[in-house]
Amino acid sequence: MATRVTEKSGAPASAAKEERRKPAPAARTGAPRRPHCFRRTWRYLHEVWGELQRTQWPSRAELIRSTQVVFGLLLAVGLYIFVLDVIIGFVIGAIVGRR
Repeated sequence: MATRVTEKSGAPASAAKEERRKPAPAARTGAPRRPHCFRRTWRYLHEVWGELQRTQWPSRAELIRSTQVVFGLLLAVGLYIFVLDVIIGFVIGAIVGRR
């Protein structure tokens, strides 16, 4: 039995059919799809609530003490900057001749 030969390539007909077949579509290998916007937002808020549950909050006495320290340091630094400003202003005024 003779094999059938195609006119263009000279290869057997069965080989020509194999060449024409399209390759099977590859499985999707890209990044997985992101969840919907509302689902992501809900998951984020759920995780935030869980973190707030695990947080160790200060007692009332600790909070008052820390607030007093912050206000004290704020007053001290503000007073320090005010004194420096007055001194530097006086020195520059004396150099320029305003006083």
